[in-house]
Amino acid sequence: MAINLSKTTEAAFRFGLHVIIGALLFALISAAAIALNQFITFCDGRNLVPQFVLMGMRGLEYGMWTVDGVCFAWLFVAEGVRFVASVGWRD
Repeated sequence: MAINLSKTTEAAFRFGLHVIIGALLFALISAAAIALNQFITFCDGRNLVPQFVLMGMRGLEYGMWTVDGVCFAWLFVAEGVRFVASVGWRD
């Protein structure tokens, strides 16, 4: 049983689906970065590890946030371009 959709509707559905999945993956990676932040705070408050290890973990956390944000922005732009190209809205 196939559903026949117009070209624009199919492209909009695909765009929305990809952005929603990308947002969920962004949230998942952000949750991991937040958990790492909580772990760093826990270790720092109890002096469990040396300061250079905390700095390395903090760098990893910032790296996770940066890469996650850049990849989500790239996904959004790439899917937007693909949507516009598939609909044929080029001037």
